[in-house]
Amino acid sequence: MLRMLNVGEVQGLVVALAPRVVGGAIQGVRQLDAETIVLEVRVPGHTTHLLLSARPGAARLSERADPGPEGWDTPRTLTQWLRAQAKGRVVTALDVVGNDRIVRLDFDGGAVVALLFGRRPALVGLDASGRVMCVAGGAVEGATPGQAFVWPQPRTTLEVPAAPQVVDPLAFEAAWVEAERSATWARLVRALRGGVTRAIQRVEALLSNLDSDAARHADFDRWRVWGEALRVVASRMPRGAESARVTDYASPTLGEVEVPLDPTLDGAANVARMFQRYRKGRDAQAKLAERKAEAERRWAALVDLAAEVERWVTAGAPTLDISALEAARPGLDARLRRLGGAPAARIEAPGRAQPAAPARLPFRVFTSLTGEVIWVGRGGADNHALTFRHARGNDMWLHARDSPGAHVVVPQPTRGRTPQRETLLDAAALALHHSDLRGEAVGDVTCVERKHVRAIRGAAPGRVSLAAASAITVYDAPSRVARLYAERGEGAP
Repeated sequence: MLRMLNVGEVQGLVVALAPRVVGGAIQGVRQLDAETIVLEVRVPGHTTHLLLSARPGAARLSERADPGPEGWDTPRTLTQWLRAQAKGRVVTALDVVGNDRIVRLDFDGGAVVALLFGRRPALVGLDASGRVMCVAGGAVEGATPGQAFVWPQPRTTLEVPAAPQVVDPLAFEAAWVEAERSATWARLVRALRGGVTRAIQRVEALLSNLDSDAARHADFDRWRVWGEALRVVASRMPRGAESARVTDYASPTLGEVEVPLDPTLDGAANVARMFQRYRKGRDAQAKLAERKAEAERRWAALVDLAAEVERWVTAGAPTLDISALEAARPGLDARLRRLGGAPAARIEAPGRAQPAAPARLPFRVFTSLTGEVIWVGRGGADNHALTFRHARGNDMWLHARDSPGAHVVVPQPTRGRTPQRETLLDAAALALHHSDLRGEAVGDVTCVERKHVRAIRGAAPGRVSLAAASAITVYDAPSRVARLYAERGEGAP
């Protein structure tokens, strides 16, 4: 989260932007993320890219130098409504409402109200009569679709400046984007470092516990010595004794040793108990040594991984190269998982929100040889949910050709990049394995962008139709599947 705008900044932005947009025609509406839109407003000789955002921690009004990157494949309701009702219409007013962080943009036939305050800011679309048509962002009291909009009550506690601040909207947005990039970079670095650091701390705690256990069993051989000494006189030892002094035949001087006894056992049973304790300690030491060697190997590998993370951070720090760090993260996270660590939650780049994950995902998650993610549907309704609820338009969708099977999705690594060839071959192998062609070493798999996949109305869940599909031939499916399942820590079914 960055910060909320103050009233003076909102007023200054409106004062600067109003002359640029009032009287201009809305020529386009672009959606950058779930709560951010850009209106292209044209006045004679100039186009203003007016940005309105209700993203929590980044709610603002500003101006972009360009329309911004292409947004989501499926526009949200507000964007669809604006494209239908506002495109081609003239902006008639841009005002601050009630000396608060509320901005109203009026156009012929409707208005957009930006509520730029609180934990859940919002953008509200109103028709000409003031009725709420749609809401983007948080749930707002008084903004119920289909009913008249109830304006928020003026807040007397606000500190209202005597005069608006002087704000350059373009410079303001450039500084905001840079601050957002810095915050995203910092979160991403913390996530990468934190996952490795926590894993190292867990291994170090394990090593400490193993050392403690080894120290507790270090004198296991004394039980053997006591057992051999007691065995000579065991037949004469009465039940009920708590200790006995016996000759230590392992000592060169044949001195006596005090041997603790279990009073509930006779002599022979006490001898058996001592040799049992000896064998238990001996075996424990051997197992502890194996576990310690494995833990030390993991610790060394995690230290190497921490150094690798630092190399990526150092390389990208001068330019805050978020895309390079995001591209490297799947591979780093895959190595961390193999070493028993748990990667932190995914950090999204500015302008792209991530929907909350459900408690149960309708797909299995695999990591390709190159560290990219692959999703494999669990079948039936889960295939449908994977394809049409979780996959995005530019993700790659795969399915065994001419055979029933699972839907497989390779999420787009970052905007503008396509998955690597090895990732697609791994995904194709999984598509073959999770189909009626399981066990085939060679097979053809359909591959297409998800936006070209359509559900068949009335058909069973998972049945789809395709457009513009191509095919991938995979020649070593079983070996790829075995590796992918092994990295998940399980055998292929």
